[in-house]
Amino acid sequence: MVALKVELPRWKVLCVWTVSTLLGVVLFALVIFPLFIFDRGPWSYLVWSAAGALVGLLIGAVVGYSQRRVLPPHLGWAGGWTWATALGWALGGGLAVTMFGWLTGQNGGLVDRNALVMLGPLGSLGIGMGQWLLLRHHLQSAGLWIVATIGAWGAGAVITLILVALLPLIFSRDYTSGWGMWAILVPYLGIPGLLTGLLWRKLVGRANQPTTP
Repeated sequence: MVALKVELPRWKVLCVWTVSTLLGVVLFALVIFPLFIFDRGPWSYLVWSAAGALVGLLIGAVVGYSQRRVLPPHLGWAGGWTWATALGWALGGGLAVTMFGWLTGQNGGLVDRNALVMLGPLGSLGIGMGQWLLLRHHLQSAGLWIVATIGAWGAGAVITLILVALLPLIFSRDYTSGWGMWAILVPYLGIPGLLTGLLWRKLVGRANQPTTP
């Protein structure tokens, strides 16, 4: 077997981390959103929560595997990153979808855009917790990863809210259609993946030695 390099190029790690997160969220939304159109029965919240967790589990496994491929090979425990990310996405997906359903019900079928943007940081709480279950056995200050994950999604949310406020001044028509919508989605989905990729490198760099034998 050919030995792998100990460190992969930083740009490759960041690209994979950013793109996998962005595509994962887009795919999650495309699969989940139709449920809010067709399912309005008394068991809607339960159906939405279960669907969010299941879809999150499957997509999270793909995202986790993609990210696992660019983790330093000398971290033997990194093989568990796939299942940890899958679990995190299941938790985050269930939380975010449940909150989305609740907001929809509270607002007569409509959701305030500002509240919708904040679903990302809420979902990231579950993602960070799932990954923390693995990291806590191997890295010092692993709890910081939960804070970092929420902070990364929070940064994307803040920048998105700023764009939401500024775009009406730039676009004469509804900014939620056409290029205006992409101007909102790109930073909202891209920034969290980029920041968590950077923060991952910092965390592993600071605590490269396992805390347990």
